[in-house]
Amino acid sequence: MTRERIHSFTGVFPLSAYLLLHVYETSSAASGRAAFIDGLHGRVLALEVLLVLLPLVVHALLGLSLWARPSSPPSSPDPAAALRPYQSAAFRTIQRVTGVVVLAFLILHLGHTLALGAAGLGPGAIYDRLRADLGTPLYLGTYVTGIAAMSVHLGTGLPAAVRRFGFAASDTAFLRARMIAGAVALIVFAVSINSLGHFAVGASFFGAAPGGTP
Repeated sequence: MTRERIHSFTGVFPLSAYLLLHVYETSSAASGRAAFIDGLHGRVLALEVLLVLLPLVVHALLGLSLWARPSSPPSSPDPAAALRPYQSAAFRTIQRVTGVVVLAFLILHLGHTLALGAAGLGPGAIYDRLRADLGTPLYLGTYVTGIAAMSVHLGTGLPAAVRRFGFAASDTAFLRARMIAGAVALIVFAVSINSLGHFAVGASFFGAAPGGTP
């Protein structure tokens, strides 16, 4: 398996799957403090390290190494070979730039949340601290930027991975994959921003679930 395929594999299966789960878990914030706390119970740190942090390190290192590599090998008879997983060179550049932004954001986000856990704070105290931190312009702006970059990276990367593994060889299939990935990315962005709104201003942007409490 080539570096490109390993990079795509780690991005799709462990990381994208966990991202969807994480977005679903944090969406409970729209229903209030009690719902968010309930969503944190039963999480296994060792399992998350194995299934998330290790693939994330591999994905990030491979992504950086692929960015450092020339876009098309000098010996390649087809200069467009490096562009095949993407719609155009612009989409490839977007994927690379958002990847770096996402990496920086995840380092901050993981450091932030792990520090709260290492401080011995319980789920309720973590919720209160997140509300306090995300209520500041700096944290809020950082999270909005990170969520936006992550959504774009997901929407651009999923169809590229599908094509890289040979499941969207035709232009029609590739277009369909891009449309589905774009829809998924928009949903991830909307749900994440909705949850973020609850932490930042005490009210979800699209409305809280019935019966929710601050």
